[in-house]
Amino acid sequence: MNNYEVRLHGGLAGWNAFAAGVSRLDHSALLEAGGTGGGGAGLQVAAASAERGTHLAVVALLLFGALAVLVTLLLVAQALARQVLLEEADLAILAGLGMSRAQIVAMVVLRAVLTGVAGGVLAVAVAVAASPLMPVGLARQAEISPGISVDAVVLAAGFCAIVVLMAALAAQPAWRVSHRGPGRRSEGTRPAGGPRLAGLLAHSPLPLATVMGVRFGLERGRGRTAVPTGTALAGAAAAVLAVAAALTFGASVDQLVNSPWQQGWNWDVLVGNPNTLSDPAGQIVPRLAADRLVGSYSALTVLQGGATVDGAAVGNTFVFDPLKGAVFPTLLAGRPPRAPGEIVLGTSTLRQIGRHVGQTVRFGTPAGTTTMRVVGRMIIPSVGDILTNSLGQGAWVPASYFRWLNAKAARLHLANPPPPFYQLFAVRYAPGVPPAQAFARLRHDFGPTVLRQLPGENIVNLQSVDGLPLVLAGLAAFLGAAALGNTMTIFVRRRRRDLAILKTLGFSRRQVAATVAWQTTSFMLAALAAGLPLGVAAGRWAWDLAAAQLQSAAPPAVPALAITLMVPAALLAGNA
Repeated sequence: MNNYEVRLHGGLAGWNAFAAGVSRLDHSALLEAGGTGGGGAGLQVAAASAERGTHLAVVALLLFGALAVLVTLLLVAQALARQVLLEEADLAILAGLGMSRAQIVAMVVLRAVLTGVAGGVLAVAVAVAASPLMPVGLARQAEISPGISVDAVVLAAGFCAIVVLMAALAAQPAWRVSHRGPGRRSEGTRPAGGPRLAGLLAHSPLPLATVMGVRFGLERGRGRTAVPTGTALAGAAAAVLAVAAALTFGASVDQLVNSPWQQGWNWDVLVGNPNTLSDPAGQIVPRLAADRLVGSYSALTVLQGGATVDGAAVGNTFVFDPLKGAVFPTLLAGRPPRAPGEIVLGTSTLRQIGRHVGQTVRFGTPAGTTTMRVVGRMIIPSVGDILTNSLGQGAWVPASYFRWLNAKAARLHLANPPPPFYQLFAVRYAPGVPPAQAFARLRHDFGPTVLRQLPGENIVNLQSVDGLPLVLAGLAAFLGAAALGNTMTIFVRRRRRDLAILKTLGFSRRQVAATVAWQTTSFMLAALAAGLPLGVAAGRWAWDLAAAQLQSAAPPAVPALAITLMVPAALLAGNA
């Protein structure tokens, strides 16, 4: 027999048209090639799974890369604004010597451009040097040449973006400061009008050191004591946001990976060999029935020969036959199928055909097409490379339909009929039985054909990229911590005259230290109040996108303990 390897235009998107053309030429050749069933279906599903896995990596990198860019821009904007503000007096002198407003802005922007050029060169060098580390996850296994890689277009675009953004970020504060040229009233000569916060604190029963510290931490100040509180708060809040988003996304991944129920695995073990050519029920069922550690079990198989729902390929079609109790996949809505005309579909399959629970669909197999009523919505079981499918694409038909289909296939003498018997048995332990004891008993009886829960291929693909958000968040946290340390140093230096006045008025050394501590604490509390809820929301949103790619119904998880611990950690880091 000759085998032919075919590459399709447009990838898997052109599979249905190709399969239909081969079927018209030779139906048996199509089945042997596996267009809609057999081993070829496994290859098709595996290819689709790999494509989804690499797409997940791309989405994760884009989402958290964009977040890291946002954090970096805010921190750079803060640094540039602070630098311009520190030079305000010098710029005013230059203006008094005859420099125009445009010349002052051009001077500041040119310096930022030169800084951007240096930073861009460094960024390009680091990107090229780090290119052997990319790609990551599943895509790395498929990378033919993982060595040094130089994408001139991307690197040039990134370099230009760095230079342009540096110039734009420097232009705004330079334009604002240059507006206060000679003859204009500066911040130091503005009419006094106590800030609202100062008025509220002045009438509070808080200690004076606390009141002054909060004012220093949240108020911008005037003249030479002014500090860029707004941009500094935005940068710190963005760093908090990045870390909180990464923790939320990571917790959601861990929840899905560690929850067999969310992967459609609604039993304890699978017993049997999916590739067996003989009916194993005669040996397995009596042993399961006699085992007091087994609480319930169902026989299951996957229909071969392909199936469609309203003309759309359905992926794996499962048959579950309850032999003792009720062991079924995870149901999200509705009930199990019982009559031959009933079917349960995955979430993505229902969305693809535009149907809902309670409506009817046309279910097609090589034995023919029949009308069936959708009675439920399920999570499609995903078990390593045994059941290779997405969590939302598939179907579940009752045992009565399976028997009817086998009888009809025998009459039609199909070239690739559905399996005539069940190959696997989904087993749930008896209540109160230690899982290790029950598993050991089953392994003693059935050997290595007893399988505990195995993450599906999509879940493994997701695990391969779940560390990326934490790496990017760590980078954002590092940049935020460095900028925070610099900001707090600038805050104290710019307020040193105020602190000296407080000492002259009688503040002790401990009160001065308490004032500085409250300055940092109030600043960090404001950043946490803004960054934590936004970070949790961003992490949940990122997980919703990833779950949609996985076709998973797993909800986002919020790591309450980790998010709570961020508060004392940030306060300690800020004060340190």
